[in-house]
Amino acid sequence: MKKIASFLAVLLTFSLFSCGTDVPAETVSETESVTEENAVFQISMEDIVKYSLVRSEYASSGLISAASDLYKELRNISTDIRFKDDYFREDLPEYAMGEYEILVGATNRPESAAFIKTLRTEDYGYVLRDGKILIAGADDEYTARAVRKFLQDIVNGDTSDGVFYSEEDDTVELGSYPLDSLVIAGVPVQEFDIVYSGTGDCSERLCAERLSSAVADVTGYILTPVEDGGSDNPNKILVGMTGETPAYPNMADNESYIGVRGTTVQLGGTSATALLNAVGELTAMFEPTAKIISLDLAGDSIY
Repeated sequence: MKKIASFLAVLLTFSLFSCGTDVPAETVSETESVTEENAVFQISMEDIVKYSLVRSEYASSGLISAASDLYKELRNISTDIRFKDDYFREDLPEYAMGEYEILVGATNRPESAAFIKTLRTEDYGYVLRDGKILIAGADDEYTARAVRKFLQDIVNGDTSDGVFYSEEDDTVELGSYPLDSLVIAGVPVQEFDIVYSGTGDCSERLCAERLSSAVADVTGYILTPVEDGGSDNPNKILVGMTGETPAYPNMADNESYIGVRGTTVQLGGTSATALLNAVGELTAMFEPTAKIISLDLAGDSIY
């Protein structure tokens, strides 16, 4: 009887293992996959000592002061943490771009530029990107605010778990703007480049800057005007007679023009004053009568 029971036990054990072989393997694989996908990148208190605090070589005095205050607190964690500006030379190791950096403001590192491009005029914060900590605002004033918040929440925060920074700590404080959204000819305004001619007098550049300022005032988005030929963006607002500007329609003296060709908006005029008037006609449409404005411009309009 014992032999039969023993045989049945062995048979049952064999059946369990043979029938279940594929299931545990598949389950483990799925668990590992989920864990890997949901992994949170962290910088430990041990690893932060490898980092350097980097500010722009051309930072304002206010930002330099804020960054210096941050560095003093970081040195309380480790005196191995360095502080430097963003000047670099690849042939000199002490001036090379580092793998471990805390970037403050508009440094010459590509990570800084990419983060700042996502910020509007009154936005500021800090994020972790590819192992680097980025602290910035749209300008030095708001970057200084970001530094102070980082100092308060992260450097002087709770590190009892041994973690200095986690990507879950990423924070961006958003400003308040008259418009939540401005769409021109089906394109969100932040996706445009403002292009002006680099030849002739400076009136086209000044008109481009006027337009850029008007966009920033109502949306917070910063569209830095670029000279003709400096943009490969298919979404453009052409100010004046650029190399991409089609011929103007027939206009009388001092008449202004707004035209649309696909995702290209053209502002023109038969004189500098008329061009400025064209900019004024367009920006007058930005009046925040609602939080979302969509300007369905089409064809040509002469003013």
